[in-house]
Amino acid sequence: MKIIMCIKGIKMYRRTDFKISNQELKVKKDTYPMSRIVSAEARALTWRDNAGRIIFWGFLLSYAIWFAALLVLEDYPLSVTFPGFILGAVLFSVGAIYGLSQCGKYELRIEFKHSDETGIQWVSVAKGRRKEEFKLFQEQANKIAQAII
Repeated sequence: MKIIMCIKGIKMYRRTDFKISNQELKVKKDTYPMSRIVSAEARALTWRDNAGRIIFWGFLLSYAIWFAALLVLEDYPLSVTFPGFILGAVLFSVGAIYGLSQCGKYELRIEFKHSDETGIQWVSVAKGRRKEEFKLFQEQANKIAQAII
């Protein structure tokens, strides 16, 4: 059974969107210093990766309403708190739809050393939905790996 992972309509990445030099990696308008990149990889995202993103955005958008409804539930009957639960569910749905629009099937990510105490983390620098983009991401990951050696 296939699950619809994403909403179509986002422009595809091209080779011209990536510029790799000894000093920096540039992806469209974002730049990353090469001195802080540890490694890079192109990977296919699973349904779990995308489901986590969808749930995150749903809860992020609706958490205040859920919290307020649960606080009010202690002091008032369900008839007073029910609109809060409905609003929470609606906002969760809006957040989930936004999360769905942010999904991708493939991604190019780099292992990046942050300048603060965050340390080293994997950072997604590009996401795509087509196999051509995945091939492009693999090429760029290889070029980044050669540039950091």
